Amino acid sequence: MRIFNFQFSIFNLVVLFCLSACDSKTEPKQDDIDMVAVAKDTAMQVIIDNSFEYVKDHSFENRRFTVITGGYTNFKDVMVAESKGSINSDTLYYLKTDSAERITGSFVSDLDANHSPEIHLLIRNKNTKKVADRVIALVNNKWREIPIVDDREVVARESSNDEWFVNGNLLVRKYPNYDKGLDTAKGTTWLYYKLKNNIFTLEKSEAVL
Repeated sequence: MRIFNFQFSIFNLVVLFCLSACDSKTEPKQDDIDMVAVAKDTAMQVIIDNSFEYVKDHSFENRRFTVITGGYTNFKDVMVAESKGSINSDTLYYLKTDSAERITGSFVSDLDANHSPEIHLLIRNKNTKKVADRVIALVNNKWREIPIVDDREVVARESSNDEWFVNGNLLVRKYPNYDKGLDTAKGTTWLYYKLKNNIFTLEKSEAVL
């Protein structure tokens, strides 16, 4: 179905370009030129949206990052790119995933306040139901994954309801607690991680039963 939508969008875009080319034989008004440009941009955006499983743009200061995965090409890995202009972009990082993993979200932070972003990629494992935050950042002029060090043993099982977000200068993981063998949540736990020297370490934890 994705392939059909992609081909259909390409067809529409070709027709649109042909129509705009025909219009260029006459002297169009300024408003007409703007409308054609807007139509082209809209058609291209529809192609992008229909062609990939996940596409999201993130702004950081005067920079823009795009997270992409899946689609008609059937690639499973996550690509992170930075737009450098209206049409040019540079690939920053490929995050390798296995067949059980899918990206469910992404966001950008600057938790160490160094004016260089951390790009968070939320990955769900369909077998374990765990939602993990895999973070990449620019370290020594190279983009790489930032480890999350946690010596705490998680008593409760991890679930698809895990949440990752930023609270002040801390990265937070929130997840429900379950009794062993039961499907009803008994309470909630919050883990707070601090970014220092390119490593996330557990700063504090809270639990409500």
